[in-house]
Amino acid sequence: MRISTSLLYQQNGQGISTQQTALYKIQQQISSGTRVLTPADDPIAAANALQIKQSKSITEQFNVNIRNAQGDLGQGEVALGQVSNTLTSIRELVVSAGNAALADSDRASIAEQIDNNLQQLIGLANTRDANGRFLFSGFQDSVQPFANSGGPYLGDEGQRSAQVGPTRFIGLNASGGYLFDRVPAARGVYETRAAAANTGTVSVSSLLNVGTASTPSTPYQIRFTSATTFNVEDITTPGSPVVVGTANQPYASGGVVTIDGKEVKLVGTPASGDVITVTPAATRNIFAGVQQMINALRTPTASVGANLERTATLEITLTQIDQALNRTLEVQTSFGARLSEIETLTNANESTKVNLSLQLNDLVGLDYAEAISELNSRKTVLEAAQQSFVRITGLSLFSLLR
Repeated sequence: MRISTSLLYQQNGQGISTQQTALYKIQQQISSGTRVLTPADDPIAAANALQIKQSKSITEQFNVNIRNAQGDLGQGEVALGQVSNTLTSIRELVVSAGNAALADSDRASIAEQIDNNLQQLIGLANTRDANGRFLFSGFQDSVQPFANSGGPYLGDEGQRSAQVGPTRFIGLNASGGYLFDRVPAARGVYETRAAAANTGTVSVSSLLNVGTASTPSTPYQIRFTSATTFNVEDITTPGSPVVVGTANQPYASGGVVTIDGKEVKLVGTPASGDVITVTPAATRNIFAGVQQMINALRTPTASVGANLERTATLEITLTQIDQALNRTLEVQTSFGARLSEIETLTNANESTKVNLSLQLNDLVGLDYAEAISELNSRKTVLEAAQQSFVRITGLSLFSLLR
């Protein structure tokens, strides 16, 4: 077989080029730390590696969401702790204001302290997160939930959430309406109050068998027809009371009046015309409730009835504050539970990332010892091809004509 000079150069050039390409590839594998540089190197491994990389990317995004959620929940938990402390301070002041020995000036001084706490409470209800969003406005996180003077709730009941796992979404906020605007002012289904116009000393000692059923709609009043008799009246229609049961029932201090299955224990001596209202329990704005109590403390005592009215206002406010404290603790506990869950999810995600990295390395990872050995082998082959090419090209008769 006759081999032409051009064929000789072509074949040797291709051989050297092939060896250079193989050497370059192994150098790229070593520098990148992976044996699969393109899908053509190992199509199955490349496809599986792509899926694993996507899973890692999703897990890393979950971790970003978790860090953001931790910030929101942590700030919310701190704010709720401050709300709890402020409500507790108000409660202590309300209890001290109930001391019958206090003068009007003393109660007015306590009212000023409570007012300062009230302004702090309103500020906490309008807390913003690190991004300037209101924590207690629901989905309306750009809307201030309460006016600077308190007022009704301006947000909604939506709960923002973040996806922190493949199927897990975790809430980031709480409703200001639940915490501050719709707070029960009674422990049972009814609340009681002595009328301010009363001239006797009768008051409610306790409300028994309060029950846990839904709040009834019928309001009643106990109207004393004398110091020793009373009527129970349905006051659904204002100005037109309807006597319920027997009229002019006998009364004695410490006795129990049964209304709609509930027992109202009364103490003191009534005067004819004195009234005790027994109305369905309602939810109220906590700021309005505290403000009403502040106004009552600032009002000088003008009569026995006014004193009883103030006492009833203090008792109702105390009940509402206790209910607000319970709700605050409930939500704060919920935030703490979510933070604990997030910590668990963080650890689980880190373990997932480690496992995915190990799987990815098994698929496309490079065996450095084997790669370096192959690199040296490729270098040797390339050098041999280059040297042989030089020697072969030197085998010519023209090299003898010198």
